[in-house]
Amino acid sequence: MLPSKNRLRSADFKGLRGARVFHSPHFFIRIARGAETGKGLQPVARPLGRAAAVVSSAVAKKAVQRNLLRRRIYAVLRGRPEMLRSGLTIIQAKKGAPALSFAQLQGELSAVFRRV
Repeated sequence: MLPSKNRLRSADFKGLRGARVFHSPHFFIRIARGAETGKGLQPVARPLGRAAAVVSSAVAKKAVQRNLLRRRIYAVLRGRPEMLRSGLTIIQAKKGAPALSFAQLQGELSAVFRRV
């Protein structure tokens, strides 16, 4: 899990409307650099940004699988803080993502964040 200061709140999701979307075979990544939060519209002034991992039940039917994938995404982000520059980031899993090993998941997310 990410520290609470680096996690998105539900109100922050509104700040990601119109954000840039990056695609990979197993993930959608929405990034809003220098975005504003949903409540009070205050600019994000943290050295590290905030992120959320979203895994829907259409991607993985069982909660155990969804939570495992979510924890793996957070572990990749926690291990590489340069991925969380200032701004808001949502990583949304596509179908087929639960079948990835941790190393494959880490490699794919690293490749997408290098393009950003």
